[in-house]
Amino acid sequence: MMNKSEKKLRLMIENVILESAGMHRCMDGRIVSTESIESFDDLCARIDDAIYHRDAHNCGTENRIYYNGLLKNFRKKRNRLKKLLEL
Repeated sequence: MMNKSEKKLRLMIENVILESAGMHRCMDGRIVSTESIESFDDLCARIDDAIYHRDAHNCGTENRIYYNGLLKNFRKKRNRLKKLLEL
């Protein structure tokens, strides 16, 4: 019988394998296809969240620069997925 920590470890390993096999891990922990509407919706939610946090920082701060880089990456993924899904 597995204990809780072993179950957690197995779940983490499974998630890493799924993410590397063309799967996307949503903010709520669900694993979905990277080319799905769920993945697109999650990216949009992540963009909204990052914008909120970025705007809480003053211009020119390291945190704001970090969020701008993060947003650039999220937007690139969102735009590619939007074109793929023809939204």
